[in-house]
Formats: sequence, structure tokens, C-alpha cells
Amino acid sequence: MKTITFGDLSFEIRHSSKRRTVGITVERDGQLVLASPPEVPIETLEKIVLDKRYWIYSKL
Repeated sequence: MKTITFGDLSFEIRHSSKRRTVGITVERDGQLVLASPPEVPIETLEKIVLDKRYWIYSKL
């Protein structure tokens, strides 16, 4: 499994060619999952995570 960290948040990356959008999941155990189409660049994923940072912390 590939892991990427933005600031103090660490995500497991799941690429799927069937996905059309980027999705963030907060598992019950606090694990963060970032699901995206394979062609989305890391810079775009980082921007999405930063935009959703408040939501992510509220779920944790």
C-alpha cells in the first residue's frame, strides 16, 4: 500500500481507473484513505486535502 503525508495527516492512496473523482475516507480506527483516479497529480491531491482539512479533523 502506498502512503502519502500532507502536513501531519498520513493517507493510504488507493488508485482506481473506475473512479472519476477524488474521495477522502476516515475509517473507524482513524485511518485516512485517499481514493483517486490514477492520473491525478500529487499537487492536486494535496490541494484537495488542504481544502478539506477542517472536515477531516472534525471526523477524527
